[in-house]
Amino acid sequence: MTLVPRATAATSATIGLAALALVMTSVAPAAAADLAPVDERFDVADVASNGFTTWTVPTNICSIDVTAAGGNGGAATERPGASRGLGAIIATRTTVTPGDVLTVAVGARGVDGRPGGEPGGGTSYFQGGGGGGGWSGLATGAVPSHANVVIVAGAGGAAGNWMTAHGGNAGANAPDVYYEWGPAWVGGGKAGTDTQGGAGGTGALTGWPGTALAGGTAQSTGGGGGAGYFGGGGGTVNYVQSGGGGGSSFPLTGSADRLSFSIKQVTDPDNGWVVISFDPTDAADTCMTPVTSASGPNGEPLAGQTVGPGDTFELEGSDWPAGEVLTFSFETPSTALGTVTVGLDGTFTFTGLVPNDATPGAHRVVLTPTSATLATVRYDVTVAEVAAPGVDGPELADTGVSRDTVLTTAVAAVALLLAAGALAGARHRRGTAAR
Repeated sequence: MTLVPRATAATSATIGLAALALVMTSVAPAAAADLAPVDERFDVADVASNGFTTWTVPTNICSIDVTAAGGNGGAATERPGASRGLGAIIATRTTVTPGDVLTVAVGARGVDGRPGGEPGGGTSYFQGGGGGGGWSGLATGAVPSHANVVIVAGAGGAAGNWMTAHGGNAGANAPDVYYEWGPAWVGGGKAGTDTQGGAGGTGALTGWPGTALAGGTAQSTGGGGGAGYFGGGGGTVNYVQSGGGGGSSFPLTGSADRLSFSIKQVTDPDNGWVVISFDPTDAADTCMTPVTSASGPNGEPLAGQTVGPGDTFELEGSDWPAGEVLTFSFETPSTALGTVTVGLDGTFTFTGLVPNDATPGAHRVVLTPTSATLATVRYDVTVAEVAAPGVDGPELADTGVSRDTVLTTAVAAVALLLAAGALAGARHRRGTAAR
């Protein structure tokens, strides 16, 4: 398996709001190298002998692009010279669920002189004819079937044991073979279609038809059918042999999910391959949700929560594109609060500060993503009224006496004390003079 950074990202799509909550954890920004778009390639060396391996959907990835190429058919060994059928290359896009384990199939080329390549390649009944190629693709089940395959690249049919017993390419019939010294015609194996396996070649005997995900077996030393969504039919014999038909592919012909389809070039590898592509920074590939929620440390909702100037608050988000830079601000007065980078797991934590000059009343905390495809998130908060200086403090008990009465009494008491002091001073001076 090879992981290759991609030069371009997948097409973006408009996505709704991300989920948010107030908690106390923190997420470090992800390294730029970890956020590169990825092409994860599987070759024959990466799968078991039966052609299968597994792949686990990464965190916060909900859509992937898949390209698969089927294996080529094998060659004859006793009377070589006929061409081998080539596998198909097909692409699709599909939704996935993080943590799900998918089955990857990589089709091997058919063996020269039998048997067929795994998985599913048809074999030649006797040694001499080639084996059909194996199919490649992706399935959601541990045992691939028509009920759970996501993509299938059909394989090429094998060459039969005669110089002109050519194998059919994926989705194509093997040609009929004429034996001039017979004289006799030998029918080639037919291609698998969208709805059924290809018929076996006709001659003195009839080759076996293809079935779901498997190519048909050839009579004598004819070529085996290529595997596919429906496998190609096996070749047969009538003095000479014929080749096997190619397997069909999925998504089916004409489906909008079939993004591209072609036949491999003779210069391409004989074995098949699968490439799974995704971009953890692209909202089109990540698990953005249209749900928003928030709660404070005590479980109170952020919407309508009362805060004071200078108070701190924390926002945590999940299901965002990794590496997305989010900018936070406070409305009225317009105040920049800072930025945060979404982590590899699609989460972030941001701690903000209510501006000291925020006026009492309703306000909003605004989260603005960098990407234009992501929606701005706003949360309502209420700033509490702060009492004027000098008014705060403990209240006196209510005695029924007005504040003015208390003040008048206090002034009179001070005047009385001053008068008493003056009288005492005068008496002291007279006594001193008499002596």
